[in-house]
Amino acid sequence: MKLYTHCSGCGEEIKIKSSATDRGKLQMKYGDEMQVNCQHCEKLEKKPLHKIRAEVNSFHLFIAFGASTLLSIVIWLAFGLIGTVLFIIPFVFWLQQMNAARSFNSYSIRRH
Repeated sequence: MKLYTHCSGCGEEIKIKSSATDRGKLQMKYGDEMQVNCQHCEKLEKKPLHKIRAEVNSFHLFIAFGASTLLSIVIWLAFGLIGTVLFIIPFVFWLQQMNAARSFNSYSIRRH
């Protein structure tokens, strides 16, 4: 899962490096607002946590799919049909990522 927000100056996507799984953990670490820096226009601004969104990190999904495909071919050649079960791994990983992003986006912080 990757976290992002948009710059109010240029509208570019600002990536946020954090391992927080929901806005509550983000709030405990940064408070009600988080200071972000746009790499495109170099604008430094404070963003409220409800403006931060999450989405599936497709890079990790591609790695899981590639590893699963390679292992499936090797095991399928060695053991037959049982190797095709490994094709399920990227789909399980994708479902986990989707659930994590949905959970993060649905967690709301009270505004004061």
